[in-house]
Amino acid sequence: MAKIISVFAALLLLTCSAACGQQTDMTPNDITLYLEQQLDLNDLTEVPGEKMSSYFGFRIDEIKSGSLLTASSGSSSDMLAAFEYKDSSNREKIIDNVVNYLSTTASTFKNTMDAEYRKIQSRLLYEYGDIIILVVCGNWDNAAEVLAEMGAVEIK
Repeated sequence: MAKIISVFAALLLLTCSAACGQQTDMTPNDITLYLEQQLDLNDLTEVPGEKMSSYFGFRIDEIKSGSLLTASSGSSSDMLAAFEYKDSSNREKIIDNVVNYLSTTASTFKNTMDAEYRKIQSRLLYEYGDIIILVVCGNWDNAAEVLAEMGAVEIK
């Protein structure tokens, strides 16, 4: 029930921002829940804050807040992540660590699961205010549209 309410709140915030033509103050949790709903990714599990660092190699105290949803199955690379950084030095560290994680994960899937490898290679890395957003899924073109509608900007 709390998840439904959170998704509804995120949708309401996004709708209001679209009507007003301005970016809202969505949290990392709002963003991942909204993306999960919009992209119809039903098999994701929330990773607790203290375990996020084991994925990306930064300490949890190096970010203001974060949200990570990963595939429940080890045979899928689907992932939604959003990390709010404290300052520009943390921003670069988060981006570097996410890119390193993706590189390592891609090499794991490269010779065994081609579809998952392609998802990782097509990953989306965006920024929304002070929040870095990572999307790994098979529906990356729709994800790019949703991120653009939110006002997020691609990180090149």
